[in-house]
Amino acid sequence: MIAVDTNILARLLIADDKDQLDRVLELLSNNTAWVSRTVTLELAWVLRSRYNFAQSQIAVTIQNLLQAENLVFEDEAELEAAMELAQEGIDIADAIHLCCVPSHTTGFKTFDNSFIKMSSPLGFDVSAP
Repeated sequence: MIAVDTNILARLLIADDKDQLDRVLELLSNNTAWVSRTVTLELAWVLRSRYNFAQSQIAVTIQNLLQAENLVFEDEAELEAAMELAQEGIDIADAIHLCCVPSHTTGFKTFDNSFIKMSSPLGFDVSAP
């Protein structure tokens, strides 16, 4: 198993550089790739800021990547849950933060009122300190 950076997944998705895309396809055809939570978070940021993907597009794109047989994601179940929350309108980064919180914690504290407003009706204990 190898670990991959954000730019490997971006090349795969965007296919804007044929040489790099060919190299990524070769790499992934011969290896299983591990994708960290931070790479997933950065991928969401790159897709939004550089390629103007809408949040719903990013969520669906990441959900599709989660289904790839040769990609193994850190916190895969949590990321899947986060992408479902993103489809509900919660910011992707906030959704990842919320879904990857260890079960032994008691509530999520933030000053982000929008995050509080969006997540509380979905049954999450998100509040200001």
